[in-house]
This record gives sequence, structure tokens and C-alpha cells, in this order.
Amino acid sequence: MTRFSLFSLVSLLALAACGDGMGGESSKIISLCKDKMEVKDEACKCVAQRAQKELLDEERKVLIAMITQDRDAMHELQGSVQPSALMKAGMFAAMAPRECEEGLEKQQ
Repeated sequence: MTRFSLFSLVSLLALAACGDGMGGESSKIISLCKDKMEVKDEACKCVAQRAQKELLDEERKVLIAMITQDRDAMHELQGSVQPSALMKAGMFAAMAPRECEEGLEKQQ
């Protein structure tokens, strides 16, 4: 997970330097979290809940494009969102999965 998160953050930073409600997004984030980030089910639910609360719609779109490594979507988003949205989504991807996993471990 750490390697993916660092890669994602670096990718977002590079893109930033170059200049619909949660509904289905929640399920998509949970699925991507489990499949691409190799995070446990409960932690992925936490990540999706936090994404809904902490990220704006455009930031969630960036998050999904980043996790799926969809270069076309990222290029399109790069032209339509503020660099701060790219940074926020990148930091979220780097930190939220680990924080959710650690929170679940403390509950046990």
C-alpha cells in the first residue's frame, strides 16, 4: 500500500505542477480500495465514508481517477480543477487508508 500511495502522490504532484453525490462513488471507492490498494473491507468502508465527508465532488473524482490510474481522466480533471484539489485528493489517498486501518486496530 505504501508504494502505491507514494506513487499516487508523486503522480498528482507532477500533474499539479503541469498546470454527483456519493451514491455509486461510495461503492466504487470501496471496491477500488480493496482491489487496488489492498486494504481490508472495514477500512475501505471507512475510507469511502471519509471521502464523502472530507472531499468535494471534484476531489472524489480525482481520487477515483488516481486510484484507477486513468491518465485520460486525470488529464481532463487537471484542466478543470484547482491544483489544491489535486493535492487534497493525493494527500487523502496517501493518508486515509492507513489512518482507517490504524483506527480499526485500536478498536479491537
